Amino acid sequence: MNLQLLIAACSALLVSLAWRMSTNPYTPLLVVILFVCIVSALSWPSAFLMLFVIFSVFRIHEVLPVLQPMQIPLLLSELGLASVLWHMFLSRRVKPFLSHELIAMLTFFAIVSLGVFFAKTYDLAYSYWSENYIKLIMITLALAWSMQEPSDFRSATYFITFSGTLIGAMTIWNRVSGTGLVELTRSALAAEFGSPLSDPNVLALTLIFSLSYALSLLLSPTRAGDRTLGIAATAVATAAVICTQSRGGLLAFVAVIGVGVARMLKSRGTILVIVPAVVAGLYFGMDLSQRVSGGDADLTDESANGRLYAWQAAIGMAIDRPLTGVGMNNFANEFYTYTPVWLDRPITAHSIWFQVLGEVGVPGLLVFITIIVLAFRSLIRTDRLLSQRADAREMQGFTSATLLALVGLCVGGSFLSQAYDWILYVILAMSAALSRWAATEVVHDAHQTQSRSSRPANQQLAPPFVRLP
Repeated sequence: MNLQLLIAACSALLVSLAWRMSTNPYTPLLVVILFVCIVSALSWPSAFLMLFVIFSVFRIHEVLPVLQPMQIPLLLSELGLASVLWHMFLSRRVKPFLSHELIAMLTFFAIVSLGVFFAKTYDLAYSYWSENYIKLIMITLALAWSMQEPSDFRSATYFITFSGTLIGAMTIWNRVSGTGLVELTRSALAAEFGSPLSDPNVLALTLIFSLSYALSLLLSPTRAGDRTLGIAATAVATAAVICTQSRGGLLAFVAVIGVGVARMLKSRGTILVIVPAVVAGLYFGMDLSQRVSGGDADLTDESANGRLYAWQAAIGMAIDRPLTGVGMNNFANEFYTYTPVWLDRPITAHSIWFQVLGEVGVPGLLVFITIIVLAFRSLIRTDRLLSQRADAREMQGFTSATLLALVGLCVGGSFLSQAYDWILYVILAMSAALSRWAATEVVHDAHQTQSRSSRPANQQLAPPFVRLP
């Protein structure tokens, strides 16, 4: 009772001081909302970090401009990180750890950071590194450490699915209404804010990310309504990918659907019928022949040729500077120095692999590939561990979804410059958290079972909730 009175008195004093400093009648309400946010962040740090990731990946504050003045991503990131630090050093609820993929990620971060000092244009590399990449690494570690309970992974599934459905619905609406189209026929979002989603290829990859988790609800439902939500979200994501007319998105979609169906169905004959049918339907639905670039009217296929020129430039950068590359965020600036063909504009690498090769060098590419391989190995191992537990079906579904998301990134990212963007690092954080949870829970249960079986029959522990004589 005394603690409650103290909290109430402090809260009233805080509101009074805030109102004295500002005569705005909404000041007390804002103070109360901030206080509730702080308490909520301390209670659910992973949820706040996951919401920040959702805003960063799906750019909701740009798709819904009414949210722009609220600075929601900044508030979520600060509250989430502060909460993780609180639980690391004070409550001890969050215990830092390093998995194999996180160690590889930090090694890549060290190589990129060193390359900043040797970049061809230091200002470009340092500004991107200091303003974006450090925050990316911090959030990745904090998210991996804070996701500890099945409820954290379940919330992440619903956050990603609902956000992808919202973005997909907006994409479809733009195509139907003819708003904000790129190359006359391709849907894009928030071009007026310079959003990454204004590129239809990036938009398609973002939709593929949400599709992976929608499929987990469809193929591995654990609650009433999961299958319905999965069907609706999958349908919206599919239609939205069609509206982007992205060939890389088409390949990523096929990879995700193919792997997902293969994991669910054991009959190869059924897979060989379903997957080609889905591919054919999606290809004709996209109507790629109507695209301005890469369609029937583009006899030179400027889009494909541009990618080839970019990849040749990346190889030239690696040959010229094999150890450090040209530096983070320097590819487009140095494109004309290494391209064999002069274009009307500089272009990016159009591939995560060639982006890393050109900007970070050969050692960076080797470590980057190692990150991907370790993430795949970790997710597959986690899936096998969870398959031993009948009560871990929901966690196994989340693991499968993360595995599908990584497959989609590797395929779709082969045609996009996404090496330093959020989707890969979110997957790494969730892969590390899943590996830690599965190893802890499954191994702990195995030790308990072994210790019980090793006891003499007359010393076996009684089952819980059984009244002893």
